[in-house]
Amino acid sequence: MKLAIGTAQFGMQYGLEKKKIKISEIQKIKLFLVKSKILKIDTASNYGNSEKILGDLNFKNFKIISKLKIPKIKTSDIPNWISKEIDISLKNIKSKKLYGLLIHDYRDLNGKKGILLINELKKLKKKGIVKKIGISIYNPNELNKVMRIFKPEIIQFPYNVLDQRIETTGWLKKLKSLKIETYARSCFLQGLLLNFKKKNKIRNNFKFYKSILNKWFVWCSDNNSSQVK
Repeated sequence: MKLAIGTAQFGMQYGLEKKKIKISEIQKIKLFLVKSKILKIDTASNYGNSEKILGDLNFKNFKIISKLKIPKIKTSDIPNWISKEIDISLKNIKSKKLYGLLIHDYRDLNGKKGILLINELKKLKKKGIVKKIGISIYNPNELNKVMRIFKPEIIQFPYNVLDQRIETTGWLKKLKSLKIETYARSCFLQGLLLNFKKKNKIRNNFKFYKSILNKWFVWCSDNNSSQVK
């Protein structure tokens, strides 16, 4: 298993407490990543100014994976939009290429729009602008449709102690057999699995999950384990 770092909180208020990480903290994170040889970065063009921060703080030598969410535009305008969006991302990151480019919403694969989207991503790969193309999903069931349209080289999915659908559905094993690069995200549910018992506001917002979350913390205590390990 290898680690990557997500950057949603670099560029916008995000997570349970809607906090944005300070530049001084991001600089410390970068030093830690280099020292620990964690060189993959997950970002997106709609993560506020996270891509620009990555460029300003010289993350260009990292393997950067970004994501695209197609806005409500005419299908015929998609190629130009993608071209402009990638140009902006590369300019912000201060790099000539991306390690990966993911579709942010599987619904963008619907109809003619989806065919055009995949064709444009394949062109970017052929030009060497993007090394690998893929998709970020929310539910493993989405893969039934995705795999009928194209074979992603990277798939990003939610995975944690409370959400193991990617494994129980058999998809994780299948993706490994297809040699698709897999990335687990939401490993701590934006901190819910770490901070639920510490903050009254968080507990009040997630009362529906109180029982199962309490069981998680009890299990950690009984087994002398931190919520991270």
